[in-house]
Amino acid sequence: MSTKTTFKRISLITVAALGFGLLSSVAPANAAAGLNMALSTTSVTVVGGTGTSGSMGMFYVDLFTQGSLPIGLDPGESITVSVTGTAGFNADGVTASAISDLTIQALKNTTGSFAAIAGSVAAVTTQQVPNGSAALGDFVSNNWTYSADAISGSSSRYWFGVYPTDGDAVDTTGAFTLRVRLHDIDGFTTDRTLRFKFVTSAADSGAVLTATQTGVVSTGLALAFTTANNMSATLRDANGGRVVLGRVANATLVSTAPTLTATIILTSSGALAESLTIADSGVAAVDHVAPTLGTVLATYSNTANGNYGITDPAIGTGASVLHSLRVTYGSTARLTAITVSAVATIVDNLTDLTLTTADGILVGEAIRLNVSTSTAYILPTTTKSATLKINVDSLLDNNVPGQVITVNTVWTGNYASASVTPTTPTTTTATGDSAGDYSFAITNSAPQAGAVATVTITGFSTTAGDFGPSRIVTLTWAAAVVTTVSVIDPLAAILVKIGTTNVLTVSVKDQFGVLMSGQSLQPSLSAVSRNFAATTIYAAITTDATGTATFSLADAIAIATPTTNAVTFTSISNSSISGSRTLTYVATLPVVATMVAKYNHNFLASPPATTLVPSTGIADELTIVNARNLSKSLASFSISDAPLNDMFAITVDNLTSAAASATGAAITVTTSAGAWILDASGLPVTSRVMAATSPNGAVSVQALATTPGTKTITFTAGAVKTSVSFTVVGPLAAAGRTVVITGAKTGTANAAGVPMTATVQDRYGNVVAGSVLTLSATGVGSFAGGATAQSFTTDSTGTYTFNAQSLVAAGGSGTFTVSVSNATDSSSAAGYVGATEVDSTLAAGISSASAIITFAAGENATFAAVQAAIDASIEAGDKADAATNAALDAVDAADAATQAAQDAEAAAIASGE
Repeated sequence: MSTKTTFKRISLITVAALGFGLLSSVAPANAAAGLNMALSTTSVTVVGGTGTSGSMGMFYVDLFTQGSLPIGLDPGESITVSVTGTAGFNADGVTASAISDLTIQALKNTTGSFAAIAGSVAAVTTQQVPNGSAALGDFVSNNWTYSADAISGSSSRYWFGVYPTDGDAVDTTGAFTLRVRLHDIDGFTTDRTLRFKFVTSAADSGAVLTATQTGVVSTGLALAFTTANNMSATLRDANGGRVVLGRVANATLVSTAPTLTATIILTSSGALAESLTIADSGVAAVDHVAPTLGTVLATYSNTANGNYGITDPAIGTGASVLHSLRVTYGSTARLTAITVSAVATIVDNLTDLTLTTADGILVGEAIRLNVSTSTAYILPTTTKSATLKINVDSLLDNNVPGQVITVNTVWTGNYASASVTPTTPTTTTATGDSAGDYSFAITNSAPQAGAVATVTITGFSTTAGDFGPSRIVTLTWAAAVVTTVSVIDPLAAILVKIGTTNVLTVSVKDQFGVLMSGQSLQPSLSAVSRNFAATTIYAAITTDATGTATFSLADAIAIATPTTNAVTFTSISNSSISGSRTLTYVATLPVVATMVAKYNHNFLASPPATTLVPSTGIADELTIVNARNLSKSLASFSISDAPLNDMFAITVDNLTSAAASATGAAITVTTSAGAWILDASGLPVTSRVMAATSPNGAVSVQALATTPGTKTITFTAGAVKTSVSFTVVGPLAAAGRTVVITGAKTGTANAAGVPMTATVQDRYGNVVAGSVLTLSATGVGSFAGGATAQSFTTDSTGTYTFNAQSLVAAGGSGTFTVSVSNATDSSSAAGYVGATEVDSTLAAGISSASAIITFAAGENATFAAVQAAIDASIEAGDKADAATNAALDAVDAADAATQAAQDAEAAAIASGE
């Protein structure tokens, strides 16, 4: 062995001893410049058969351009299928299989039936298409794939049958390897590989079964394959490919699907509860959902593809018992836990409706509980889309999952048929989800006033077996009209001083509650007002871009009575709508000298506050309440009065210097960041002006918070103020709603890691400490030390930062995923916190997030150092060899010279003799 070879072998041992794996890459096949191909599967296991020709298994080759357009072979192009690898020993365990043990036949598929192609020749070992006397077009079949350009499928599929030439190919210890080679007209070749195995019994197929349940299975109801509700199973061989029945040419496609069994069993005892039907037939509602287009093509595409649907005319298994779905094939069985729900009678007058619009605007409450026969929604002409959610309840007023209802939509009035969906009329049958909800999208992309969508909902039953009444919902688009005129400042109870000029602020809203600009209002005084004059006509005022306008009223007389000015503002565009305010005048305004603050943890207490606030603030540490709707009035929100939540009440008594009630004084209430008080409508705001009322000049507010930390509510009257402070602790781990992962998107293999930060937040965006995180790395990604999984808990910042790295010298894509396990709210649906419906704009919880990092190639520094040392050693060895060889050469030269001298001396002696 040469020195260099020895060192190379040592280098491999050294690298292995250092724990470095040898990285390898496989170059992709040379893709044809204009033509490419895909195989139906990468592995086929053929079960049974009635002899060698009856044990045929099939696969197909799809051809398409580099632009993914289906295309057939052109003259001068071909597909060659060759057996390139044997399958080990045959059934006797002694005789080795041979490449010649397989025969390959080109097949034609016509509407699901196969036949050998006339003129083509079955071939042992290698089959080429085209071959024999058959024309090129005789070999191509329909690909049964729907596209807008080819609604009947495309002629771009080539089928091949493979069967044993003799019994040596059956029950072998391994699988045969086949190479499929595409030769295109430009001289390019593309290779694909698949494996074939033939077994006598299903028990030897290495079958792998999976089974799933989607949606709800209800006792007493039929089970069919729908998008919302289905049970299904998949059958794959040990290599993830197809398991098929051995067959002969001219048999139908469905005959290749093995027979499976499916039953429901009791989990506790394993006893049979019900037998089900399972099939891979390609029939819509059996193993797939029929598409809108290409239904016939979908039948052939879904036939015998290893995806089975499980159906039943009526589930007879009782509900509320632990059940398992048992699917079997040969000696392989798969148990999957399933849920069987009870059928509950759904009642029309307990139906709940929720209408959400893209712009969040409509007349009245979006949520209508226990609706009557007809329910009307009014939408503005700015609304182009809405979603109607229907929730059905039982006689016990409980949500009923998995029920079937029918919705019919009819458009009338002023609408453009091309601009609305569903079209008119449209009838849709749908199955509810696990919460009993059904959602339907309604759009009107060019809305005009007078457009009406009438939605009729049927499927209710007031008693078992009786068809109940329908629910009718109308959505009407309307132009905005003045509906509300309100004086928003000053407040009615605030006193004003005789002889002063006071500014009144007026707002105008339409029927949707939207502030309206450009609306004219006529001010007027009542006949009993201080400043009324029959001859005075005030100039109209007009709302600005904020939907408000102002009016100044000067108190021009010094008399004591009457004590009020009653001001009315009437809409000029809609004279039936007006708003008014009565100003009460006094000679001396009340002046607040002292403020006394009290609180009560009972959010709804009356009087709302009784406990004096300490000078150091409210001592209790409060926790944020997540399950509440901040878009609706919270004035009557029922919450525990335990001193642990952030919602409480505050009352401040406002007294004059004489300790009398400062009734009528204006009190301004403001909050610090993250703290809120309720306005007159019960909605959270950060400031409001209130009037001190008797007794004690009290003002009362309901306070809450949405962020942790120390908060203050400040009450101000002139130069006098008082603040109430309270502390809110960070959210508990269960409040975590979303997990996000942030960081750079690129890095370098075997370099410093890329810092990535996982953050858990609650519904308000507060970081959540104590969240248990599970991290995983896939692709070429890893964590420090090469690990691909780790667990951590977020700290007080609600974050955890790790270094994402790759030890794969060639680089590539690495995916880093973080999941949170103890964040209950992360499983909440959109608009919900747990089972409580809250703000409709609240996005669904996110319990897992991923980031993909692309790593450039980079050599491991330690590996490079070792390799450099190895190369240096090799070079030194080579030099030593060269020096040794030179010395030996010198010795040889000296020896030769000595020998030459000796030879010369001997010759001289000999000549003297």
